[in-house]
Amino acid sequence: MSKIPEKYSARLENRMTASPESVTRDAQSMARTLSQTFGPGLCVKEVLHRLARLLKITERQAKSLFYGEWERLPAYVYLRLTEAYRSNLERAARQAEHRAAIYRALSHEWDELCAQDTYACALTASDGEQNMRSVQPLPSSILETASRPSQTGSSAA
Repeated sequence: MSKIPEKYSARLENRMTASPESVTRDAQSMARTLSQTFGPGLCVKEVLHRLARLLKITERQAKSLFYGEWERLPAYVYLRLTEAYRSNLERAARQAEHRAAIYRALSHEWDELCAQDTYACALTASDGEQNMRSVQPLPSSILETASRPSQTGSSAA
């Protein structure tokens, strides 16, 4: 066996290890992303409380995680955080797929309705255009009185 593959393997292993600071930064960004799903308008204290409850840690630990204060993040906290983050991404993907399916169904239904009764769709569109054309413009005397200020309140002073 040669020593070249061993050196290459050792070099890859050194690259794969993350520093504690980078792990803390990643955890902080995941925690902040999770906190955005709690809803807009929440105060920081409520966000920290919900994050602590979600990860089953104390509020002080949640605060340290949220602000990136930990020098070394405990493994159990990081594992819980990554699990919550993954489940949040999966839930968001399911919701997006559900919304897309609803949109596709409504679009398909509308296309079928218009395909069956093309004349009615065209008639509805032309009726709307005719109604817009039949609206009479306002007389200029009404426009002039609407643009002038009222005289009742200004003469009393």
